[in-house]
Amino acid sequence: MVDGIPVEGVHTFGSPPVGNTYWMLVNGSTSLADKTWRWAAEGDTVSTLPFFDMTFNLSPKPLPSEIYFHVSRVNTLFANGNISIDGE
Repeated sequence: MVDGIPVEGVHTFGSPPVGNTYWMLVNGSTSLADKTWRWAAEGDTVSTLPFFDMTFNLSPKPLPSEIYFHVSRVNTLFANGNISIDGE
């Protein structure tokens, strides 16, 4: 349940990291973490980019609020139609 709304699942497709440190801690400590699926196409660079500092501040040590993380583990969609679920 998020803000009183029952959530059956969350799916992200081809997305860069989506949440900062605080978001990661909150998401990881809720039942939503078990209902979240991250999907990426094989070879999609956007979903693998290491945007640790989404503010594009090139300082060597970003603040914790500037570091972004992916949702769950990645599931991969292949061009031949195969799917890898959670690295299997």
